Amino acid sequence: MSTTLDSFILYQLSKFNEYEAHENPWTPQRIVKYVVGSLSILLICGVVAFGISTLLFYFYDDPDEVTRYPVPLPPASKCGKRIIGYYSGWERRTISESQVSKLTHAIFVAIRMFKNGQIAFHNTEYSGRFLDMKKKARLVNKDIKVIIGVGGKGNSQFFSPVFADGKKRKTLVKSISNFLFTQKIDGVEIDWTYPFAEAQDRNTTVSFLSELRTELKLLEHQKNLTESFLISMLTPQIIWDQLDGYDLKGIAQQVDFINLISYEYYGPWGMPAGVYTGPIGPLYGGKRGNVDDTMKVHACETMEPSKVILGIPLYGKFWKNVKKDPINQTETMCKEEVCRIDDPFEISDVWRIAEMKDGRPRGGFISWSDRETDDVGIIWNRTEAKWDDKSKSTYIWRPEDQILITYESRQSIEEKIKYVEEKNLGGINIWSLNMDDERDTALELVSSGNLCDGKKMKKKNEIMYKYLQNHVTSEDPKLKTSESQNLRISESQNLRESQNLRISESQNLRISESQNLRISKSQNLRISESQNLRISESQNLRISESQNLRISESQNLRISGSQNLRISEFQNLRISEFQNLRISESQNLRISESQNLRISESQNLRISESQNLRISESQNLRISESQNLRISESQNLRISESQNLRISESQNLRISESQNLRISESQNLRISESQNLSISASQNLRISESQKLRISESQNLRISGSQNLRISESQNLRISESQNLRISESQNLRISESQNLRISESQNLRISESQNLRISESQNLRISESQNLRISESQNLRISESQNLRISESQNLRISESQNLSISASQNLRISESQKLRISESQNLRISGSQNLRISESQNLRISESQNLRISESQDLRISGSQNFRISGSQNFRISEYHRLRISESKNLGILKFQNLRTSESRNFRITEFQKLRISKF
Repeated sequence: MSTTLDSFILYQLSKFNEYEAHENPWTPQRIVKYVVGSLSILLICGVVAFGISTLLFYFYDDPDEVTRYPVPLPPASKCGKRIIGYYSGWERRTISESQVSKLTHAIFVAIRMFKNGQIAFHNTEYSGRFLDMKKKARLVNKDIKVIIGVGGKGNSQFFSPVFADGKKRKTLVKSISNFLFTQKIDGVEIDWTYPFAEAQDRNTTVSFLSELRTELKLLEHQKNLTESFLISMLTPQIIWDQLDGYDLKGIAQQVDFINLISYEYYGPWGMPAGVYTGPIGPLYGGKRGNVDDTMKVHACETMEPSKVILGIPLYGKFWKNVKKDPINQTETMCKEEVCRIDDPFEISDVWRIAEMKDGRPRGGFISWSDRETDDVGIIWNRTEAKWDDKSKSTYIWRPEDQILITYESRQSIEEKIKYVEEKNLGGINIWSLNMDDERDTALELVSSGNLCDGKKMKKKNEIMYKYLQNHVTSEDPKLKTSESQNLRISESQNLRESQNLRISESQNLRISESQNLRISKSQNLRISESQNLRISESQNLRISESQNLRISESQNLRISGSQNLRISEFQNLRISEFQNLRISESQNLRISESQNLRISESQNLRISESQNLRISESQNLRISESQNLRISESQNLRISESQNLRISESQNLRISESQNLRISESQNLRISESQNLSISASQNLRISESQKLRISESQNLRISGSQNLRISESQNLRISESQNLRISESQNLRISESQNLRISESQNLRISESQNLRISESQNLRISESQNLRISESQNLRISESQNLRISESQNLRISESQNLSISASQNLRISESQKLRISESQNLRISGSQNLRISESQNLRISESQNLRISESQDLRISGSQNFRISGSQNFRISEYHRLRISESKNLGILKFQNLRTSESRNFRITEFQKLRISKF
């Protein structure tokens, strides 16, 4: 049956084929027709399929993935500006190709750094996010730079110890270079955010960056790479008073650009400063710094504004429990010492105080992606937003809920785009891409902003800040600031032509409002390595014709409160290599007409505790080759009118504890060759009017233990050839049997077995007429009733540490007419009523440790000529209402470590620890 059926079917097919072959033969035309028809059907089906798939991707996938490659870079790249986006490994949103396409640089944060200097991803999730970002960047445009950030806020604690350790620093350099080459990316950023760098990190940071640059250059050469690796650094919102840890000039020389955290000036932090509300990134205004201050510091410190990148946060800050009345920050924050700058500003709703709960303010942050409503139920209703024109910032103030929110709005971002273009900065960075809204509103606004749309083309590193215009530019030959220096001259200041101002490595020159820095013809002001010259409001630094002020390595010249540092005609203050000029506690360094203070090669001039170094008219203090001039505790080195102190070849002049070396009018102290003049423990070497102390050849003059060598009018102490004058321990001047040392007529100086200097009853040591000077075993100077102690020109009254000057009833100590000097048991000098304390030519007023000098109402303390006013130890100099401290021409009052000069009512002279000069307005 089946066989019969199969045969029938085969028969019918054969009959059909015979019919087709006979009726419709396969001609070439027929074949072409069939082929064209088939291809047309296939083409139509392909177009339909492509359209359907596109619609499906549009509705069910990210439309941004459908991009025509490569996309062009943002408009800012046309003039070398940068649009930099941060992408973090911990955010929930994945970066898109659309976001990457709007950048010139994409930075992945953060790669973890270990305490030994090695770096690695935090975990596999971070690694996956990084690889995804790199893949999309390479797909969009190969010119987009992919960079890793090392460190970050939670991982910056190791930078300081690693940078300080040469071995660990090398490990970090190698680890970074290996990472960049292995991952085939473009560069690295050092994200040192918090804790901030400190003074000890200043040089080590630059050293690390320099070593990293060298290593990457070597890698480029070894691997024949066509493009250089990039290095950048992320720094906090530094302003003028925070530069100690950052050598910005040195950093800029090693990196390609510096990203700024130019935000977070205000926030609900867990500290007292957190209670003050304010814009998250105020462009201007505020007492805790602002974007303008931060960018100004970096542009002017580096002198390369093209490397300085302004930061914009894509999140806001909010406070709860905010008080309803706005505040004046000057009357609140500045009184509590939490303000940084002195710019005046208007009261606004954005400046308020939030109440603290459990010891801290309540609040937090809201990202753009969460701004409709956030986790704590704070409604970010942008219809309630207000604009603060002073700070160029947006905020929301809801008094009924006591909530204040500050954030970057479209208007504030546009202001910052305009600012970057006007100030010739290097671009904008965004923190972070994850925080933008679904439409990437902020990123689109920044990326499309035309940073190259200036009225005229600017030079690459032209400084556009008003306070430096016409004074400092990178091409100005008259003013040079070398490595990491600051030259800050505010609007109403003058810097005069034909002068040279040179500040080398990491120095600061700061002159605030209405100050004058005047350097006349052919003058030089030079401060080398890590020095500070700070003169605050209404101060003057004046150096007259052809004078030099030179302070080398790590020295400080500080002048507080409306003070003047004046060096008169043809004077020089020179301190050469590794030298220190130290004058502690309320001391004076005075150099009058055409005098020289010169200390050569690795010498030290040290004057401790309220000492004075004074050299009057045309005198020279010269210490040659590796010599030391040391005067400890309340000592004085005084050389008056045209005197010379010369110590040649490797000699030492040492005067210990409260000693005085005094040489008056036209005297000479000469010690030749390898000789020593040593005076220990509270000793005095005094030579009055036109006297000479001559020690020839290899002679020694030694006086030990609290002894005194005194020679009065026109006397000579002569020791010839190889003779020695030695006084040991508690001994006094010894002269052999038949010899006399004469001080005044018919008087003898006798020294008994116990070697004390004694003057018996009938003997007088006369300084001036009818006066007695008695020194007993305990070395007290006593003056009985109705006696006067008078000190005439070029004479000295000296009181050492353990000695007392007692003046009983109705006695006068006259330094000049009608004045009284009284020192009571507790060693206080008090001047009452309308009396004046005057010290005439070449006389000294000295007050030793723990003593007080007090001057009451409307009194004057006047120091004339080449006189000294000295206060030692931890003493206080206080001047009450309407008092005056006057120091005549070419005198200086210098105060160093931890000392205070205080004047009540509108006082303006303060010096704080570590020799930093800060003076408030007026």
